Amino acid sequence: MIELEDYATAREVLMSMSESARRDPLSQYLIFKIAIRSDQCDIAADCLQNIAASSTDGFDHLFACVLEAQEKGHKYMTIAAMQIILQRVDYFESNGVNVPCLIRCIIRMLGGLLKGGQIRPGSDEYANSADNLCELFEKGTMCLPFSISYH
Repeated sequence: MIELEDYATAREVLMSMSESARRDPLSQYLIFKIAIRSDQCDIAADCLQNIAASSTDGFDHLFACVLEAQEKGHKYMTIAAMQIILQRVDYFESNGVNVPCLIRCIIRMLGGLLKGGQIRPGSDEYANSADNLCELFEKGTMCLPFSISYH
């Protein structure tokens, strides 16, 4: 149904499932996919939070959300999904996530939104994004080897 772009029917099928089945990370990913494709960002954001809260099998579903959002051109949702992964990752264990690369991707996407004028200068969103960039750079420094010396 989703691939046929019949989102109403796909949503109907998912909503007919039991509450516990809908809470499953895979079901949440499917709901996220429908929400992204039908521009329902609030629902997509809720799904990201639900996946992060219930997922015990690593980051597979969250990375799938990143790819889906990126494929559909939803930069804000792509950034949101990557930030959730960053919040959950252990900086000192790989967990299969390249933390410096993840931070760099978020910084580039967020910087692109700021530079491209997609976030209006002077707005609260602009200030929050600038603060977010500073936090990301600080987190990035946590990933640096401790043996770096500056001459």
